[in-house]
Amino acid sequence: MNVQAADHFFVAAFSAIVEQSGIVVIGINSDAKISFWTKSAAQCFGYSEADILGADYLKLVPGPEQNKFIKTQRKIARGRSVPEIEMRHIDAQGNIIETTFGLFAMAPGTETVALATVLNITERKTTELALRESSAQIQAIVQTVLDGVITIDEAGTINAFNPAAEQIFQYKAHEVIGRNVSSLMPEPDHSRHDSYLSNHLKTGEKKIIGKGREVKGKRKDGSIFPMELAVNATAIEGKVAFVGVVKDISERKAAEQAMHELQARTEAANAELTATLEELRTTQEQLVQSEKMAALGQMVAGVAHEINTPVGVGITAASQMVSAAREMQRSLANGQLKRSALDKFLNVSVESADIVLRNLERAARLVNSFKQTSTDQSNNERRSFEIGAYTREVLESLSPLVKQHHARVELICTEPLQMHSYPGALAQVLSNMVGNAIDHAFRGRKNGTLTVRIWRHDDQAWIQIQDDGNGIEPAALPRLFDPFYTTARNRGNTGLGLNISYNLVTQVLLGEIKVSSEPGNGTCFDIHLPLKA
Repeated sequence: MNVQAADHFFVAAFSAIVEQSGIVVIGINSDAKISFWTKSAAQCFGYSEADILGADYLKLVPGPEQNKFIKTQRKIARGRSVPEIEMRHIDAQGNIIETTFGLFAMAPGTETVALATVLNITERKTTELALRESSAQIQAIVQTVLDGVITIDEAGTINAFNPAAEQIFQYKAHEVIGRNVSSLMPEPDHSRHDSYLSNHLKTGEKKIIGKGREVKGKRKDGSIFPMELAVNATAIEGKVAFVGVVKDISERKAAEQAMHELQARTEAANAELTATLEELRTTQEQLVQSEKMAALGQMVAGVAHEINTPVGVGITAASQMVSAAREMQRSLANGQLKRSALDKFLNVSVESADIVLRNLERAARLVNSFKQTSTDQSNNERRSFEIGAYTREVLESLSPLVKQHHARVELICTEPLQMHSYPGALAQVLSNMVGNAIDHAFRGRKNGTLTVRIWRHDDQAWIQIQDDGNGIEPAALPRLFDPFYTTARNRGNTGLGLNISYNLVTQVLLGEIKVSSEPGNGTCFDIHLPLKA
């Protein structure tokens, strides 16, 4: 076997052995031409043996890397080998391949002066780069995250302490790294932490691993604060490490405490307010009842005064008729009855009876009006009624009060208007309006007129109560329906009349009430009520 044949046999045998490891083997002659090309080289670079033999090796090396190859080739010329360097190659498609490259000198006198070994490490380099980038990203996140991040080893020794942890615990990283993490804990956790860690490592029992919970931390100045702690275990270089994420919740706990205290104060205030409102409601009901009774009392006094007149006239007429009858009886007994005396008696009797009848009827009307109005105001029942006729009854029962103050009331209702509602509430509103006009609109005047107009508008009864009295100052109008608001408290007014009227109209009769007035030009109340409440 000649030298050249022996050379090829040796290279082929060596290549076959090396290819089992995935390494590419390429033969190079003294002119840096490729003299030997293995199957693994063809698979790696995409060139067939026919395409590449005799080609310059630099065909496989990108421009920036060619100087590196030339330097290794010079070392071969001096009889030195280059066991392994990192050098990029380029395949037939122009793709860059990351490789480790070795160049080994052959025995002098052979055609192949050097063997190049090439190992494709592109995937490994990509993985390493990804790991470096991932590590950099993780490090950046850990350094900038708002939560404290602390890592410890199996012995509880602190290995990492990010800036957020520095801010939370008031330690610099170099002050705590290398110390036991229990230095960041108050008692009893400070003394028990090592046993917690040891128990976990021995038994694998996870009391806090993989869970989040509220614990206490201790700052550098010794102050204790609440924090949220989440701990996870991981493996670093074959050893167990623990990563703790810490969040200072002092502000949140303080806010929760403040919220609890505020809630307690609010509940106490609400209870007090509820009691006050209940007391106020009771008082208001009593005042409303007193107001109703006062109105009824005033009406009773007026009706009693008004009834006295027809009853007195009737009694006088009846007395005259009795006297005339007795005179007639005596004349008849003495046998002195004359036709003229009989005619006179009959005339007196008819006249007296007529006077008695008219006055008794008037008294009966007053009593009936008062009876119906007072009954409605007492029971608050809903029933059907004709609003015009009913309003006339209410106003008639109030006529004594009106006459007493030299005023008069006019009712204008052009058509019958049937309602199914609460007549007692309406009577109370009308009574309050009349009383308000007498007490305020006509005060200081010798006379006054209160006009009540009623008409139908769609499915509503519109009632307008207008007086020609003193009017109301603009500043008082917005408060007119407020409870206890009055400009005549010195005269014993409670300020509930119009407030009661407003509540009855809006809450019982389910309507609305508005007021307009100008000083000196009287006041007008507009009330709109549904025909069916």
